[in-house]
Amino acid sequence: MTPSTIRTCLAASCLLLASPVMLTAVCVPATAGPFEDGVTAYWQDDFDTALQLWRPLAEHGNVGAQYYLGIMYENGRGVKRDYAEALRWYRKAADQNFAVAQINLGTMYEHGEGVERDYDEASSGTAKLPSKATPTPCSTSGARTRKA
Repeated sequence: MTPSTIRTCLAASCLLLASPVMLTAVCVPATAGPFEDGVTAYWQDDFDTALQLWRPLAEHGNVGAQYYLGIMYENGRGVKRDYAEALRWYRKAADQNFAVAQINLGTMYEHGEGVERDYDEASSGTAKLPSKATPTPCSTSGARTRKA
C-alpha cells in the first residue's frame, strides 16, 4: 500500500465514523440519502454512481462529498487522476474546516503532488486544526509538524 492509499483508507474511516448520520443512526432509524448512497457505491467500486451522486452535493457545499471527490481525483478512482482537481475539492472542504481535508491538502503540498512542493502551504492547512484536537491515527495521518 502506498502512503496515499493508507491515508485515504484512514481518512475515509474517520469520515464515516465522524459522520453525524452515523452517530444518529445509533439512536434513531435513519434513511440513507444521496451522500450515504455514494459512500456505499464508492466502497463497492461503483465509482460512476458515487460521482453522479456526490458531484451535485459537492457543488452545493456538502463537505463530505467535496472531500470524497478529492480522494477520487487524487487516486484516480473512477476518474482520470487529476491532482489539480483533487486540490480544488480538498480546498473547498478544508475551507469549511473539515480537518481530514486540511490534512490531505497539506500532504499534497508537502509531497508536491500536483503542485510545487511548499512546506509553508503544507503547514498552513494543519495549522487550522483545533488546538484541543486529540491526536488520533485519523487526525494525524499525513500531518507534518512545523519546526519553530
